[in-house]
Amino acid sequence: MCKLTEGFEAQYTRPVDFKKLAFFDRHLASLRPCSILEFGCGHGLILQNLRDCDAVGVEIDESEAAIARANGLDVRVGHAGRYDAGRKFDVVIASEVIEHMIEPQSLLANAARHLRSGGVLLLSTPNGYGYYELSERHLNPRYLIRSNNLLRRLLGKAPYKRGDSFDHCQWFTMWQLLRMTRKAGFSLIQQENSDFITGSEFDIQLASRLPYWLVSGWYFAFRYEASDR
Repeated sequence: MCKLTEGFEAQYTRPVDFKKLAFFDRHLASLRPCSILEFGCGHGLILQNLRDCDAVGVEIDESEAAIARANGLDVRVGHAGRYDAGRKFDVVIASEVIEHMIEPQSLLANAARHLRSGGVLLLSTPNGYGYYELSERHLNPRYLIRSNNLLRRLLGKAPYKRGDSFDHCQWFTMWQLLRMTRKAGFSLIQQENSDFITGSEFDIQLASRLPYWLVSGWYFAFRYEASDR
């Protein structure tokens, strides 16, 4: 494994991250070996666990993509909503990506373009109104001040624009996501809650017993069926 620069995780360590990998692995188990395209792969925390597959990553940040390539992964620089790999895949993964996109429907449409009929989309994203988003954004004074353009103008700072940073651009409800995925041609196979507050072992077990609207995030597996239209 390559040496990572400061600020980059070398591997997952939290129980909530292992829970996500286990969810993805359950849905990949019957497909392996398979071809996989991951949008927003970062420096390859998921891809490095898929070396038995024909796996390609797409990452918009050149520094993260460079770290992934130095670690022997096939990662290209591109936008998740526009990148064209020029081929079809069995599986598309989009982990903690769609909430960063100004046009989230473009990611789903691009996933559909890259999937064979019957292919699988594995997607994870925060609950837009769960504890994590409430504490990090909606009820976080630092975020509210930093994104307030009246205050920024008074302080002589450039206007805050959604999509100009790695901040989240979207705050989804479950039904918004399901409506968007249906529109793109996907049908739900399974949904699982991620964590409630801390991401600890007890916390992820608790989240599995809580209603979907109360938890901090979700994992989804979708099936894509190409339209004849």
